[in-house]
Amino acid sequence: MKSLSSTFRLPLLTSVFWLVSSNLLQAQVTVDFSHSYTSGGSVTQNTSDITLAFTVDGSGNVTLDATSAYTDPASYVNEFDGPVGTVSDPAMYGQSFSLVLSETGSGNLRIDNTGSGLASQGGSAQLIDTSASGEKEIITVTVNASRFILQGVSYAGKTSSGGFALNSTLYTPSSSSGTEDVSDQGVNGTFSLSSSSTSTGQGFVLSGFSFDLLGASGGFDNSSGDNLWSTATNWDANVVPSAPSDVTIDGHDVILNSSVPTVGGLNITAGSLTINNSSSLSIASMTLGSVLESDVSLFINGSAASLNHTGSGVFTVGGSTTVITKPDNSGSSPLELDSGTLVLEIGYEWILDGSMSATSFTSLISVASTVPVLAVAMKMVFPILPVFGPATSTCLPIANCN
Repeated sequence: MKSLSSTFRLPLLTSVFWLVSSNLLQAQVTVDFSHSYTSGGSVTQNTSDITLAFTVDGSGNVTLDATSAYTDPASYVNEFDGPVGTVSDPAMYGQSFSLVLSETGSGNLRIDNTGSGLASQGGSAQLIDTSASGEKEIITVTVNASRFILQGVSYAGKTSSGGFALNSTLYTPSSSSGTEDVSDQGVNGTFSLSSSSTSTGQGFVLSGFSFDLLGASGGFDNSSGDNLWSTATNWDANVVPSAPSDVTIDGHDVILNSSVPTVGGLNITAGSLTINNSSSLSIASMTLGSVLESDVSLFINGSAASLNHTGSGVFTVGGSTTVITKPDNSGSSPLELDSGTLVLEIGYEWILDGSMSATSFTSLISVASTVPVLAVAMKMVFPILPVFGPATSTCLPIANCN
């Protein structure tokens, strides 16, 4: 294996040129499979599985150490090694992850004999194509990393009728070498590559790919249409966010029906979040309704719905916000604060909706004695029926009420 301090290696421009479009500027890690082997065809080209082991330093810089299961081409596979870019996700700083390439079709994974990249021995031994018996050669990339998003696939030696299939999606670029932007496909885990043609001798050489590990700090886009927090494709990074990433909801009505990973900050500028019974979300900070022109709602439904605080951040309930707590017969689940600052701005409403309950309620917000509460206006709106608790009692939204 090469030293991990190797200088970043540019692709071999004699056989491959990399076209990076503006759409790929977000791709942080670029793996280049070009190499120096240009001899005649030989079984010593066969690699079997190739493991790409990535190490991320404390600043997000990524270094690759590649190994092949077969030792004959090991010196050429080692040429893949070196610095390969950076990752976006701060949670991966100081961590490691891996990808494993395998031939899962009819051939044997190998380096090609033009120095361009990877091929499969089967049909044409220097391409990824289809065998004489009509069986596809398939390169499967097993992803052992979270928050993975594939951005581009680079190819070389594409034949006139060739192209590639990424999972079941076909790409037929016009040039013989280049990089295809595949980010819109939303590939966020293990994937496979094969020729788009069913003919022997029609295919391509895999010269590399690009990807990122995203922190998912962007927004909820509801791509699937089901409004669920837990659906990965509903987030702009196509992964369910987790700490230290922040979350933004802007103009969508998001539903939480299960327990999800802890996140950094929750920012709802427009739209709503509904936390249903038996669901839980832990956050470090929260800003609701900071834009007065946009309505924001937070629904906490049932005694087993949980919105918890995980640090000392600021919780702001803005003036355009309505928080609706719906107790059930077991009571209500409070917004639980252990430390930090709670800010309740002028104009907010906290509605206690009794439609799910016929019993008394407990607190709406549970705070530790050390939590400063900056409440410039507090407005409670109670339903007419049913009546909660003794008729003589009054419960403010930050008190412990029984």
